[in-house]
Amino acid sequence: ATLAALGCCGKAACAPCLGRLADPQFSYTCFWCRAHVPARDLRALLAGAGAAWPPSRPKAGNLSKKRAAAAPPEPRRPAGRRKPPVTPPAAPVIPAGDIPFGPGEVGRDADGWAYRTRLGETPSFVAWALGLEPAEVLRLTNARGDARRVDSEHGALPEAFVLRLPAAPDAFDAPPFVVPRAAGQILPGEVYESGGWGYYRCREDETPHQLCRRFEIADLDDATRRLPLFSCRRGGGGRLTRHAIMREGTTLLLPVAAFSSPAFGDAIKRRKPCAWCRLEGDTGALHCRGEDRHAAADYDAPTPTAGARVRTRWRLDDGDANAPPRWGWYYGTVTRAEDSGDGLTLYVGYDDDPETPVDEQWPTEDLVVLPTDGSLPLYPPDEAEMRRRYLGARVRPRLTRGAAPAVVARCYVSYQESFDGLILGLKGDDGTDADYQLHDLHDALWDDPSLKPT
Repeated sequence: ATLAALGCCGKAACAPCLGRLADPQFSYTCFWCRAHVPARDLRALLAGAGAAWPPSRPKAGNLSKKRAAAAPPEPRRPAGRRKPPVTPPAAPVIPAGDIPFGPGEVGRDADGWAYRTRLGETPSFVAWALGLEPAEVLRLTNARGDARRVDSEHGALPEAFVLRLPAAPDAFDAPPFVVPRAAGQILPGEVYESGGWGYYRCREDETPHQLCRRFEIADLDDATRRLPLFSCRRGGGGRLTRHAIMREGTTLLLPVAAFSSPAFGDAIKRRKPCAWCRLEGDTGALHCRGEDRHAAADYDAPTPTAGARVRTRWRLDDGDANAPPRWGWYYGTVTRAEDSGDGLTLYVGYDDDPETPVDEQWPTEDLVVLPTDGSLPLYPPDEAEMRRRYLGARVRPRLTRGAAPAVVARCYVSYQESFDGLILGLKGDDGTDADYQLHDLHDALWDDPSLKPT
Protein backbone atom coordinates (compact mmCIF):
# COMPACT_ATOMS: atom_id res chain seq x y z
CA ALA A 1 0.00 0.00 0.00
CA THR A 2 1.14 3.57 -0.67
CA LEU A 3 2.47 5.27 2.46
CA ALA A 4 1.62 8.84 3.42
CA ALA A 5 3.48 10.87 6.05
CA LEU A 6 1.80 12.96 8.73
CA GLY A 7 3.00 16.56 8.95
CA CYS A 8 3.06 16.68 12.77
CA CYS A 9 5.72 14.05 13.51
CA GLY A 10 6.64 12.71 10.06
CA LYS A 11 5.47 9.17 10.78
CA ALA A 12 4.13 7.27 7.76
CA ALA A 13 1.21 4.87 7.43
CA CYS A 14 -0.95 3.37 4.72
CA ALA A 15 -4.24 4.95 3.65
CA PRO A 16 -6.55 2.49 5.51
CA CYS A 17 -4.73 3.18 8.78
CA LEU A 18 -4.73 6.95 8.30
CA GLY A 19 -8.43 6.85 7.49
CA ARG A 20 -9.08 5.58 11.02
CA LEU A 21 -7.98 8.96 12.40
CA ALA A 22 -11.44 10.23 11.40
CA ASP A 23 -13.12 7.71 13.73
CA PRO A 24 -14.29 9.04 17.14
CA GLN A 25 -11.85 6.63 18.82
CA PHE A 26 -8.95 8.80 17.62
CA SER A 27 -10.88 12.02 16.84
CA TYR A 28 -8.29 13.32 14.35
CA THR A 29 -5.45 12.73 16.85
CA CYS A 30 -2.08 11.41 15.64
CA PHE A 31 -1.39 7.79 16.65
CA TRP A 32 2.18 8.61 17.74
CA CYS A 33 2.59 12.22 18.96
CA ARG A 34 -1.12 12.79 19.87
CA ALA A 35 -1.21 16.09 17.93
CA HIS A 36 -4.46 17.12 16.25
CA VAL A 37 -4.60 16.36 12.50
CA PRO A 38 -7.07 18.77 10.82
CA ALA A 39 -9.72 17.13 8.63
CA ARG A 40 -8.54 19.01 5.54
CA ASP A 41 -4.96 17.76 6.02
CA LEU A 42 -6.12 14.18 6.52
CA ARG A 43 -8.30 14.35 3.42
CA ALA A 44 -5.36 15.64 1.39
CA LEU A 45 -3.15 12.81 2.68
CA LEU A 46 -5.74 10.20 1.71
CA ALA A 47 -6.22 11.79 -1.72
CA GLY A 48 -2.49 11.63 -2.30
CA ALA A 49 -2.45 7.97 -1.26
CA GLY A 50 -5.27 7.12 -3.67
CA ALA A 51 -7.97 6.60 -1.01
CA ALA A 52 -11.52 7.87 -1.21
CA TRP A 53 -12.53 10.52 1.30
CA PRO A 54 -16.15 10.44 2.58
CA PRO A 55 -18.52 13.12 1.17
CA SER A 56 -20.06 15.79 3.37
CA ARG A 57 -21.71 15.13 6.67
CA PRO A 58 -25.41 15.60 7.51
CA LYS A 59 -26.88 18.71 9.10
CA ALA A 60 -27.08 19.12 12.83
CA GLY A 61 -29.26 21.42 14.93
CA ASN A 62 -28.63 25.11 15.50
CA LEU A 63 -25.62 26.10 17.62
CA SER A 64 -24.79 29.17 19.73
CA LYS A 65 -21.90 30.73 21.58
CA LYS A 66 -22.82 30.11 25.22
CA ARG A 67 -20.81 27.61 27.24
CA ALA A 68 -22.49 25.05 29.46
CA ALA A 69 -23.10 25.95 33.09
CA ALA A 70 -20.59 24.71 35.67
CA ALA A 71 -21.55 21.62 37.64
CA PRO A 72 -23.01 22.45 41.10
CA PRO A 73 -21.03 20.95 44.00
CA GLU A 74 -22.33 17.84 45.70
CA PRO A 75 -23.70 18.39 49.24
CA ARG A 76 -21.46 17.23 52.06
CA ARG A 77 -22.50 14.04 53.84
CA PRO A 78 -22.70 13.84 57.66
CA ALA A 79 -19.59 12.41 59.27
CA GLY A 80 -19.69 8.67 59.79
CA ARG A 81 -22.55 8.09 57.38
CA ARG A 82 -21.84 5.45 54.78
CA LYS A 83 -22.99 5.70 51.18
CA PRO A 84 -25.75 3.25 50.28
CA PRO A 85 -24.61 0.36 48.07
CA VAL A 86 -25.26 0.67 44.36
CA THR A 87 -26.70 -2.35 42.57
CA PRO A 88 -25.88 -2.33 38.86
CA PRO A 89 -28.91 -2.93 36.64
CA ALA A 90 -29.35 -6.47 35.41
CA ALA A 91 -28.52 -7.15 31.78
CA PRO A 92 -31.72 -7.07 29.71
CA VAL A 93 -33.02 -10.25 28.16
CA ILE A 94 -32.87 -10.24 24.36
CA PRO A 95 -36.16 -11.47 22.92
CA ALA A 96 -36.22 -14.25 20.35
CA GLY A 97 -37.03 -13.55 16.73
CA ASP A 98 -36.69 -10.33 14.81
CA ILE A 99 -35.71 -7.09 16.59
CA PRO A 100 -36.89 -4.01 14.64
CA PHE A 101 -34.31 -1.25 14.34
CA GLY A 102 -34.10 2.24 12.85
CA PRO A 103 -31.19 4.46 11.75
CA GLY A 104 -28.40 4.40 14.32
CA GLU A 105 -29.54 1.12 15.90
CA VAL A 106 -28.60 -2.54 15.86
CA GLY A 107 -31.34 -5.11 15.28
CA ARG A 108 -31.95 -8.61 14.06
CA ASP A 109 -33.85 -9.96 11.08
CA ALA A 110 -34.03 -13.21 9.15
CA ASP A 111 -30.41 -12.81 8.00
CA GLY A 112 -28.96 -12.14 11.48
CA TRP A 113 -27.65 -9.05 13.26
CA ALA A 114 -27.41 -5.81 11.31
CA TYR A 115 -26.98 -2.05 11.73
CA ARG A 116 -29.02 0.62 9.91
CA THR A 117 -26.91 3.70 9.14
CA ARG A 118 -27.63 7.37 9.57
CA LEU A 119 -26.92 9.65 6.63
CA GLY A 120 -23.16 9.99 6.03
CA GLU A 121 -21.91 7.33 8.45
CA THR A 122 -19.02 5.11 7.36
CA PRO A 123 -18.43 1.37 7.94
CA SER A 124 -15.21 2.12 9.85
CA PHE A 125 -17.06 4.49 12.21
CA VAL A 126 -19.81 1.93 12.88
CA ALA A 127 -17.36 -0.95 13.31
CA TRP A 128 -15.26 1.02 15.79
CA ALA A 129 -18.31 2.08 17.81
CA LEU A 130 -19.52 -1.53 18.06
CA GLY A 131 -16.08 -3.05 18.68
CA LEU A 132 -16.01 -4.98 15.40
CA GLU A 133 -13.55 -5.37 12.52
CA PRO A 134 -14.40 -3.11 9.53
CA ALA A 135 -13.15 -5.70 7.02
CA GLU A 136 -15.51 -8.34 8.42
CA VAL A 137 -18.46 -5.92 8.32
CA LEU A 138 -17.69 -5.16 4.66
CA ARG A 139 -17.30 -8.85 3.80
CA LEU A 140 -20.66 -9.82 5.28
CA THR A 141 -22.42 -6.78 3.82
CA ASN A 142 -21.12 -7.42 0.30
CA ALA A 143 -21.93 -11.14 0.53
CA ARG A 144 -25.64 -10.38 0.19
CA GLY A 145 -25.39 -10.70 -3.60
CA ASP A 146 -27.36 -7.55 -4.48
CA ALA A 147 -26.17 -4.39 -6.22
CA ARG A 148 -25.73 -2.35 -3.04
CA ARG A 149 -22.03 -3.01 -2.48
CA VAL A 150 -19.72 -1.07 -0.18
CA ASP A 151 -16.35 -0.44 -1.83
CA SER A 152 -14.52 1.30 1.04
CA GLU A 153 -14.74 1.24 4.82
CA HIS A 154 -14.22 5.02 4.78
CA GLY A 155 -16.96 5.80 2.24
CA ALA A 156 -20.05 7.65 3.54
CA LEU A 157 -23.32 5.73 3.26
CA PRO A 158 -26.91 6.85 2.64
CA GLU A 159 -29.71 6.92 5.20
CA ALA A 160 -30.97 3.50 6.39
CA PHE A 161 -28.27 1.47 4.58
CA VAL A 162 -28.05 -1.98 6.22
CA LEU A 163 -24.61 -3.19 7.34
CA ARG A 164 -24.36 -6.86 8.28
CA LEU A 165 -22.59 -7.55 11.59
CA PRO A 166 -20.42 -10.59 12.44
CA ALA A 167 -22.11 -11.10 15.81
CA ALA A 168 -23.51 -14.21 17.47
CA PRO A 169 -27.07 -13.95 18.89
CA ASP A 170 -25.71 -13.44 22.41
CA ALA A 171 -22.91 -11.02 21.40
CA PHE A 172 -24.72 -7.93 22.76
CA ASP A 173 -26.11 -7.45 26.29
CA ALA A 174 -28.74 -5.31 24.57
CA PRO A 175 -29.06 -4.23 20.93
CA PRO A 176 -26.79 -1.15 20.99
CA PHE A 177 -26.97 2.03 18.99
CA VAL A 178 -24.27 4.39 17.77
CA VAL A 179 -23.92 8.01 18.89
CA PRO A 180 -24.41 10.46 15.95
CA ARG A 181 -21.24 11.97 14.50
CA ALA A 182 -22.47 15.49 15.29
CA ALA A 183 -22.68 14.52 18.98
CA GLY A 184 -18.97 13.69 18.82
CA GLN A 185 -18.09 17.25 17.76
CA ILE A 186 -19.42 19.10 20.80
CA LEU A 187 -17.28 20.38 23.66
CA PRO A 188 -17.32 18.85 27.16
CA GLY A 189 -20.28 20.18 29.13
CA GLU A 190 -22.48 20.57 26.04
CA VAL A 191 -25.55 18.66 24.84
CA TYR A 192 -26.60 17.59 21.35
CA GLU A 193 -30.31 16.79 21.02
CA SER A 194 -31.42 14.24 18.44
CA GLY A 195 -34.09 11.56 18.22
CA GLY A 196 -35.58 12.32 21.64
CA TRP A 197 -32.26 11.98 23.47
CA GLY A 198 -29.84 14.50 24.84
CA TYR A 199 -26.26 13.37 24.14
CA TYR A 200 -24.14 14.90 26.90
CA ARG A 201 -20.34 15.07 26.62
CA CYS A 202 -18.76 14.69 30.07
CA ARG A 203 -16.21 16.95 31.63
CA GLU A 204 -13.27 15.34 33.41
CA ASP A 205 -14.20 13.51 36.64
CA GLU A 206 -17.96 14.12 36.40
CA THR A 207 -20.32 11.45 37.74
CA PRO A 208 -23.84 10.44 36.66
CA HIS A 209 -25.02 11.52 40.12
CA GLN A 210 -23.82 15.09 39.50
CA LEU A 211 -25.56 15.18 36.13
CA CYS A 212 -28.84 13.97 37.62
CA ARG A 213 -28.76 16.78 40.17
CA ARG A 214 -27.81 19.40 37.61
CA PHE A 215 -30.48 18.44 35.06
CA GLU A 216 -33.11 17.71 37.74
CA ILE A 217 -33.72 14.09 36.79
CA ALA A 218 -33.96 10.88 38.81
CA ASP A 219 -31.56 8.93 36.61
CA LEU A 220 -29.96 8.84 33.17
CA ASP A 221 -31.94 7.48 30.25
CA ASP A 222 -32.36 3.70 30.44
CA ALA A 223 -30.93 3.44 26.91
CA THR A 224 -27.54 4.64 28.23
CA ARG A 225 -26.59 1.00 28.83
CA ARG A 226 -27.01 0.45 25.08
CA LEU A 227 -24.07 2.73 24.32
CA PRO A 228 -21.29 0.32 23.38
CA LEU A 229 -18.44 2.44 24.80
CA PHE A 230 -17.86 3.89 28.26
CA SER A 231 -14.73 5.43 29.72
CA CYS A 232 -14.75 5.47 33.54
CA ARG A 233 -11.68 6.57 35.50
CA ARG A 234 -12.66 4.69 38.65
CA GLY A 235 -15.65 3.73 40.75
CA GLY A 236 -17.52 2.02 37.94
CA GLY A 237 -15.84 -1.36 37.96
CA GLY A 238 -16.22 -1.46 34.19
CA ARG A 239 -19.95 -0.73 34.50
CA LEU A 240 -21.82 2.56 34.58
CA THR A 241 -22.87 3.19 38.17
CA ARG A 242 -24.32 6.35 39.68
CA HIS A 243 -21.00 7.42 41.23
CA ALA A 244 -18.65 6.23 38.48
CA ILE A 245 -16.09 8.91 37.67
CA MET A 246 -16.15 9.59 33.95
CA ARG A 247 -13.30 10.50 31.65
CA GLU A 248 -13.54 13.71 29.68
CA GLY A 249 -15.37 13.25 26.40
CA THR A 250 -17.49 10.25 27.47
CA THR A 251 -21.04 10.46 26.07
CA LEU A 252 -24.07 9.84 28.30
CA LEU A 253 -27.78 9.98 27.49
CA LEU A 254 -30.21 12.39 29.16
CA PRO A 255 -33.94 11.56 29.16
CA VAL A 256 -36.72 13.83 27.90
CA ALA A 257 -37.39 14.95 31.49
CA ALA A 258 -34.06 16.82 31.45
CA PHE A 259 -35.09 18.97 28.48
CA SER A 260 -37.16 21.33 30.68
CA SER A 261 -34.35 22.07 33.17
CA PRO A 262 -32.51 25.43 33.04
CA ALA A 263 -29.16 23.59 32.86
CA PHE A 264 -30.27 21.79 29.72
CA GLY A 265 -31.21 25.09 28.07
CA ASP A 266 -27.71 26.41 28.74
CA ALA A 267 -25.87 23.20 27.73
CA ILE A 268 -27.68 22.88 24.39
CA LYS A 269 -26.47 26.36 23.38
CA ARG A 270 -23.22 25.00 22.05
CA ARG A 271 -20.20 26.97 20.87
CA LYS A 272 -19.84 27.44 17.14
CA PRO A 273 -16.82 26.84 14.87
CA CYS A 274 -15.23 29.59 12.80
CA ALA A 275 -16.14 30.15 9.14
CA TRP A 276 -13.17 28.10 7.87
CA CYS A 277 -14.10 25.03 9.95
CA ARG A 278 -17.81 25.30 9.11
CA LEU A 279 -16.99 25.30 5.39
CA GLU A 280 -14.90 22.17 6.06
CA GLY A 281 -18.04 20.47 7.39
CA ASP A 282 -17.69 20.88 11.17
CA THR A 283 -20.90 21.62 13.06
CA GLY A 284 -19.46 21.56 16.59
CA ALA A 285 -16.53 23.42 18.13
CA LEU A 286 -14.51 20.45 19.45
CA HIS A 287 -11.73 20.64 16.85
CA CYS A 288 -12.01 24.35 16.05
CA ARG A 289 -12.08 25.81 19.56
CA GLY A 290 -11.05 22.93 21.80
CA GLU A 291 -8.09 21.46 19.89
CA ASP A 292 -6.96 23.86 17.15
CA ARG A 293 -7.66 26.91 19.39
CA HIS A 294 -9.02 29.01 16.54
CA ALA A 295 -9.73 32.54 17.77
CA ALA A 296 -11.65 33.73 14.68
CA ALA A 297 -15.25 34.88 14.97
CA ASP A 298 -18.15 32.42 14.77
CA TYR A 299 -19.18 31.43 11.26
CA ASP A 300 -22.40 33.50 11.45
CA ALA A 301 -20.80 36.68 12.85
CA PRO A 302 -21.02 39.62 12.54
CA THR A 303 -24.70 40.33 11.86
CA PRO A 304 -24.90 40.57 8.04
CA THR A 305 -26.06 43.79 6.42
CA ALA A 306 -26.56 44.86 2.80
CA GLY A 307 -23.34 44.30 0.86
CA ALA A 308 -22.01 41.47 3.08
CA ARG A 309 -20.51 38.50 1.28
CA VAL A 310 -21.88 35.11 2.36
CA ARG A 311 -21.77 31.45 1.39
CA THR A 312 -24.82 29.20 1.71
CA ARG A 313 -25.12 25.42 1.72
CA TRP A 314 -26.95 23.73 -1.16
CA ARG A 315 -27.41 20.13 -2.21
CA LEU A 316 -25.16 19.26 -5.18
CA ASP A 317 -26.81 15.92 -5.99
CA ASP A 318 -29.23 13.40 -4.51
CA GLY A 319 -26.71 10.59 -4.11
CA ASP A 320 -27.54 7.00 -4.98
CA ALA A 321 -28.00 3.63 -3.33
CA ASN A 322 -24.36 3.53 -2.20
CA ALA A 323 -23.60 7.18 -1.44
CA PRO A 324 -25.37 10.03 0.37
CA PRO A 325 -26.08 13.42 -1.23
CA ARG A 326 -23.17 15.82 -1.69
CA TRP A 327 -23.34 19.40 -0.43
CA GLY A 328 -21.69 22.58 -1.65
CA TRP A 329 -21.23 26.19 -0.54
CA TYR A 330 -22.12 28.93 -3.05
CA TYR A 331 -21.05 32.58 -3.01
CA GLY A 332 -23.48 35.46 -2.87
CA THR A 333 -24.03 39.07 -1.75
CA VAL A 334 -26.67 40.26 0.70
CA THR A 335 -28.85 42.82 -1.11
CA ARG A 336 -31.34 43.44 1.72
CA ALA A 337 -31.87 42.34 5.34
CA GLU A 338 -35.22 42.35 7.16
CA ASP A 339 -36.12 41.53 10.77
CA SER A 340 -38.03 38.24 10.96
CA GLY A 341 -38.69 38.19 14.71
CA ASP A 342 -36.31 35.36 15.59
CA GLY A 343 -33.48 36.56 13.35
CA LEU A 344 -33.13 38.09 9.91
CA THR A 345 -34.42 37.31 6.46
CA LEU A 346 -31.56 37.94 4.04
CA TYR A 347 -32.09 38.45 0.33
CA VAL A 348 -28.99 37.00 -1.33
CA GLY A 349 -28.01 37.57 -4.93
CA TYR A 350 -25.84 34.61 -5.96
CA ASP A 351 -22.85 35.14 -8.23
CA ASP A 352 -24.35 32.95 -10.97
CA ASP A 353 -27.64 34.93 -10.96
CA PRO A 354 -27.26 38.23 -9.05
CA GLU A 355 -30.48 39.71 -10.44
CA THR A 356 -32.69 37.07 -8.73
CA PRO A 357 -32.29 37.37 -4.94
CA VAL A 358 -33.14 34.31 -2.84
CA ASP A 359 -34.43 34.74 0.72
CA GLU A 360 -32.29 33.00 3.35
CA GLN A 361 -32.71 32.85 7.13
CA TRP A 362 -30.04 34.00 9.58
CA PRO A 363 -28.70 32.66 11.86
CA THR A 364 -28.54 29.12 10.51
CA GLU A 365 -25.91 26.41 10.06
CA ASP A 366 -26.41 26.69 6.30
CA LEU A 367 -25.17 30.29 5.97
CA VAL A 368 -21.61 31.50 6.62
CA VAL A 369 -20.74 35.21 6.81
CA LEU A 370 -17.37 35.63 5.11
CA PRO A 371 -14.82 37.62 7.15
CA THR A 372 -13.36 40.77 5.61
CA ASP A 373 -9.87 40.39 7.14
CA GLY A 374 -8.55 38.37 4.19
CA SER A 375 -8.51 35.03 6.03
CA LEU A 376 -11.00 33.57 3.52
CA PRO A 377 -11.63 34.51 -0.13
CA LEU A 378 -14.70 36.66 -0.76
CA TYR A 379 -15.06 35.42 -4.35
CA PRO A 380 -14.39 32.10 -6.10
CA PRO A 381 -11.18 31.78 -8.16
CA ASP A 382 -11.22 32.87 -11.80
CA GLU A 383 -11.22 29.43 -13.43
CA ALA A 384 -10.13 30.65 -16.89
CA GLU A 385 -7.17 32.54 -15.41
CA MET A 386 -6.19 29.61 -13.17
CA ARG A 387 -6.29 27.21 -16.12
CA ARG A 388 -3.99 29.46 -18.10
CA ARG A 389 -1.61 29.66 -15.17
CA TYR A 390 -1.47 26.06 -13.89
CA LEU A 391 -2.23 23.61 -16.72
CA GLY A 392 0.95 21.85 -17.78
CA ALA A 393 2.94 22.99 -14.73
CA ARG A 394 5.36 20.49 -13.15
CA VAL A 395 5.24 19.76 -9.41
CA ARG A 396 6.33 17.10 -6.91
CA PRO A 397 3.76 16.69 -4.09
CA ARG A 398 5.19 16.13 -0.64
CA LEU A 399 2.01 14.95 1.11
CA THR A 400 2.80 11.37 0.11
CA ARG A 401 6.22 9.91 0.88
CA GLY A 402 8.11 9.02 -2.27
CA ALA A 403 5.63 10.75 -4.60
CA ALA A 404 6.86 11.01 -8.18
CA PRO A 405 6.99 14.31 -10.12
CA ALA A 406 3.67 15.12 -11.77
CA VAL A 407 2.10 17.44 -14.30
CA VAL A 408 -1.09 19.46 -13.77
CA ALA A 409 -3.56 17.80 -16.16
CA ARG A 410 -6.80 19.28 -14.78
CA CYS A 411 -7.75 22.59 -13.20
CA TYR A 412 -11.25 23.46 -12.01
CA VAL A 413 -13.16 25.26 -9.26
CA SER A 414 -15.07 23.12 -6.75
CA TYR A 415 -17.81 24.23 -4.35
CA GLN A 416 -18.13 20.87 -2.57
CA GLU A 417 -18.08 20.95 1.20
CA SER A 418 -14.61 20.12 2.60
CA PHE A 419 -13.17 19.99 -0.93
CA ASP A 420 -13.75 23.46 -2.38
CA GLY A 421 -11.62 26.10 -4.03
CA LEU A 422 -9.16 25.59 -6.87
CA ILE A 423 -8.60 21.87 -7.58
CA LEU A 424 -5.57 20.60 -9.48
CA GLY A 425 -5.54 17.12 -11.03
CA LEU A 426 -1.99 15.76 -11.01
CA LYS A 427 -0.83 12.92 -13.27
CA GLY A 428 2.37 11.46 -11.90
CA ASP A 429 5.26 10.15 -13.93
CA ASP A 430 4.63 6.79 -12.26
CA GLY A 431 1.04 6.62 -13.57
CA THR A 432 -0.74 7.92 -10.45
CA ASP A 433 -3.64 10.32 -10.87
CA ALA A 434 -5.11 12.36 -7.98
CA ASP A 435 -6.88 15.66 -7.32
CA TYR A 436 -5.54 18.15 -4.77
CA GLN A 437 -6.79 21.42 -3.36
CA LEU A 438 -4.34 24.15 -4.27
CA HIS A 439 -3.69 25.13 -0.65
CA ASP A 440 -2.71 21.50 0.12
CA LEU A 441 0.27 21.93 -2.25
CA HIS A 442 1.82 24.81 -0.30
CA ASP A 443 4.86 22.67 0.59
CA ALA A 444 5.17 20.93 -2.80
CA LEU A 445 8.24 21.38 -4.98
CA TRP A 446 7.23 23.46 -8.03
CA ASP A 447 9.43 23.84 -11.11
CA ASP A 448 8.10 27.42 -11.24
CA PRO A 449 8.29 28.73 -7.62
CA SER A 450 5.87 31.58 -8.44
CA LEU A 451 3.05 28.99 -8.64
CA LYS A 452 3.49 27.95 -5.03
CA PRO A 453 0.43 29.03 -2.98
CA THR A 454 1.04 31.12 0.10
